[in-house]
Amino acid sequence: MSGENILVVYYAPTGYIENDIRILRKHYQVKAFSFRGIKDLPALVGEVKNSDIVISWFGAVHAGVATELAKLFRKKSIIIEGGNDALVIKELNYGFWISGRWHHKLIVKRALKDADKLVAVSKFTKRELIKNTGITRDVDVVYIGVDPQFWKPKGEKENLILTVANVRDWFRARIKGLDVFFKVAESLPEYKFEVVGVGNDFIKELERHKPRNVTISSFLEPEKLREKYQKAKIYAQLSRIESFSVATVEAMLCGCIPVVTKVGALPEVVGDAGFYVPYGDITATVKAIKEAMHSELNPRNRGMYFSLDRRERELLRILKELDS
Repeated sequence: MSGENILVVYYAPTGYIENDIRILRKHYQVKAFSFRGIKDLPALVGEVKNSDIVISWFGAVHAGVATELAKLFRKKSIIIEGGNDALVIKELNYGFWISGRWHHKLIVKRALKDADKLVAVSKFTKRELIKNTGITRDVDVVYIGVDPQFWKPKGEKENLILTVANVRDWFRARIKGLDVFFKVAESLPEYKFEVVGVGNDFIKELERHKPRNVTISSFLEPEKLREKYQKAKIYAQLSRIESFSVATVEAMLCGCIPVVTKVGALPEVVGDAGFYVPYGDITATVKAIKEAMHSELNPRNRGMYFSLDRRERELLRILKELDS
C-alpha cells in the first residue's frame, strides 16, 4: 500500500484502542492523537498533513474534525463506530444522535459521508448507525479484538457472580444494569456478587444501596481484573444496551459463564456459550444464574472468535482496500 503513516485520533484512550495502535504499529508508522477540544486543533492540522491515513475511533466531534481535515489535505480516512455515537435510546435521551448538540451532529453527519471507510464494532452497531443517521453507504463490521493469551483461566472457580461497569453516576449505572444486579444479589444471598470499575467518587453512593453480599471495587489494572475473572464462575452483563461488550469477551476467555440480557450486540458476542434473560427481569435472571452455576458450558471457545489475530487481519484488509 502506498500510504504508511497512520494517524489514530480519539478523545480518550481505551484498552481496545491501544490494542489497535499496537496491531497497526506492526505494519505501519503510527501516531496516536487525543483530541480534547479546539485548543488541540493546530496540532491536529499538522498531524493530519503529515499522515497518509486518518483513523478516528468513535464518530463524535473529534472524528468529524479529523475526517474533514483529511479530506481537505487529500488523505484517506476511516471512522470506527462503537458506542453511543451510533445508539439512540429515546426514553433515556441517550446517544449522540438524540442528545448531541445540533452543530456537532452536522459536523459528524458530514464526516460520515466524506470518510473513505466506515467501520462498526458489531452488526447491531451498524444497524443502529444506519437507522439513526439515514446514511445509505456501506459499513464494514470488524469486531473488537481481545488477547486470549492474556485473558485465560487459572485455578478453581468460586460461586461468585461478577460484573464490570465503568460508571460514575446513576444514569450510567442503570444503563449497565447495576440496579438489576443488586436486586438479583438480594434474591441470592447464598452467592457472592462483585462489581468492578466504579468511579471512586461514586462508590460511596452505591455502597448505600447494595445488598450485603455485594462487593464494589474501583478500576483495576488488567492483571488484577484478570484475577477476578479467573475466580468468578459467572459473568453477568445485565445492561440496557451494549454495542459490543469487551468485558464479556474477557470474562468468557477466562472461563466465566455469561448471563446476559438479550439486547444490543450481546447475542452476537455470546452466541450459544451462555444464558440470556430479558432486561430488568429479576426472576428470569435469578433462574439463569442458578442454572449457570451447574452448567458445563465452555465459553472460552466462543471468546477465541474475537481474537487480536482476527482483528489484525480485518484491519489490514480494510487498509488494503483503501489503496485499491
